[in-house]
This record gives sequence, C-alpha cells and structure tokens, in this order.
Amino acid sequence: MPPDDETNGRSRSPLGAALKLAAARSPAVDAGLALVAALVLGGIGLLFGPWGALLFVSWPPLAVLTYRHGWGWGGGLAGVLSLGLGLISPGLLPYALVVWLLGPVWCGWRLHQEVAVGQVLAESVLGQAAALLVIGAVTLVATAPGGGLAAAAALVLRDYGNFAQSTAEAARSAALAGGSTASQAAAQGQLYLQQLHAFLPIAPALAATLLLCNTGLGVLWSQGALRIVRDEPKPLPAFGTWSSPPWLAVAYLVGLGLFFLWPQNTAQGVIGANLLTVSQAVLLVHGGALLYFAAARLGLGRGFRMVGLALLLLIPISAEVLAVLGVVDSALDMRRLRTQKT
Repeated sequence: MPPDDETNGRSRSPLGAALKLAAARSPAVDAGLALVAALVLGGIGLLFGPWGALLFVSWPPLAVLTYRHGWGWGGGLAGVLSLGLGLISPGLLPYALVVWLLGPVWCGWRLHQEVAVGQVLAESVLGQAAALLVIGAVTLVATAPGGGLAAAAALVLRDYGNFAQSTAEAARSAALAGGSTASQAAAQGQLYLQQLHAFLPIAPALAATLLLCNTGLGVLWSQGALRIVRDEPKPLPAFGTWSSPPWLAVAYLVGLGLFFLWPQNTAQGVIGANLLTVSQAVLLVHGGALLYFAAARLGLGRGFRMVGLALLLLIPISAEVLAVLGVVDSALDMRRLRTQKT
C-alpha cells in the first residue's frame, strides 16, 4: 500500500479531521462542539455554585451556534443545558431557560441580522429583566403561605434575614479562626450584618446591574468567539464613541433628587437609591469613554489610555465623577456624536 502524501497524512490526523469538520459548518457538528464547550464553561461556573453556571462564560457557544444556524439550534441547546442545570438545582430551571434563551440565543440571532450591538444589548437586558420579574412574582405568590404579594414579600424578607444572620455568623467564626478576639469577631460579624441590611433596599437595582454586566460581558465574549471561528459579526463601535441614551441622565438626576430630598427610609428615598445605582453603573462607562476619547485627542497611546482608565477606577469616588461626566456629555454632546448621526 503506497504511503500517504503530506496532504493525505494531514487530513487523516485528528487535527486535520477536526479542521475539516469545522470547515464544513454542519449544524450537527457545530451543535456538538457547542455542547462540549458549554459543558466545560458551565462546569467552570459551577465552581461558584449553581448560579455560577448562568454567568457569561457559558454565552459564547450558544451565541455562536445561533449566529451560524439560527435560533432553533441555539434554543434547542439552551433547553438541553437548562434541563441539565435543572437536575443539579431544580429551582434554577425556569431562570436558566430565560437567561439563556433571551441572552445568548437572542443576541446571536440579532447579531446575525446585523443589528447594532447597543440595540441588541438593550433588547436582551430588558427582555431578561421583564421575564425574570414575572417568573419571580408568580413563584413567590404560588409558594407563599396563604398566597398574595404581601405574604410573598414577608417570606422573602424572612429568608433574606436568615441569610444575613448566617453570613454574619460565618464572618464571626472566620474572624475567630483567624486569631481575632471574641469582641473583634463579634464586631466583624455585626459589620457584615449591617452591610447586608443596607443592601436590601437596593436589591432590585443590584440585580438589574448584575444582569446588565452579565449580558454586556456575554456579548463581548460572544463577539470574540465569533471572530475566533472566523465569522464576522457587526463590529463593536470604538470605545471612545460609546454613550448612553439621554433619558438615562434624566433618570440619574431624578434618582439624585429623590435620594437627597427625602429620608432614606421612605419610598421616595428607596426609589431614588435604586435609580441612582442602575443609572450610575451605565453612566460611569459613558464618562470613561469620554475621558478615553479626550486622551486620544491629546495623542496618548492606547495602552496608556487603558491603564490610566483602569487606575482611575480604583479611586473610590471615581464612579460618581465618571457618572457626572456622562450626564454632562449627554446634555452637551461634546464628542458631536448626535450631530454625526444626523
């Protein structure tokens, strides 16, 4: 039997076979590769608990499969993964379905339609938030004793109180194990308890911010994964041109007014704190993009701009300063972005 030539040898090697299968772009092959990748990434996420599997690390396989072969294939894989996660933690099944279907599957489908990334991100976040809110409300009403929103709210507060107490006790025990005195350990536990109680009024805003960050990172990772497999999605705009919608600056100012004009334990104060938390998270990125743009105009190199912005974020008050810059740019359009679009 004649020896294989170089091409034959390469095609019969495992690497050559894998490359040949990938080049074929078969839906079944892509689905199998996406499943393996999703299981590996989901396993990494599970190291941080069942909720960790819903982090953005599991987005790229679903988004790439949907981008290449449509929402049917992506949605099917999302359903399989959701059922698998549901076996590990049954309570997560509906949330996994929503996050994966309205997250990477929706984004992969919309990116294939060449919709702007900012619009894709907004659609995905709003869709996930609305669906999760409905699921959470229905679940609470169905499981609360006696039914009703009041009973459900009381149940949530009770569970959160138990969580806060157990966390404070764990902090106290850790401090004791670390060599602290009994009084120092008790003070450490009390500090954790106070912080968790302080976070309770802005829990909706923290959840929305986490969802926004998770979706944003998921979109960025998915864009990178598509380029790695040699697809060309609609490119991201340059960071120096990023901006937030003008109505977000209005929400920030309204939240600022409600937070400082009313006591913090009133409904107006709580609404203001939530508005501030969510809007500031987006506006600080807007302000960072403005500074990045200004540094580029001054001739500073890209590496210097990135390092400088990262160091700036380490300053405690930088979030507030960058958010204010985002508000000012929303009003003045200092980069003339709206003029260019017009």
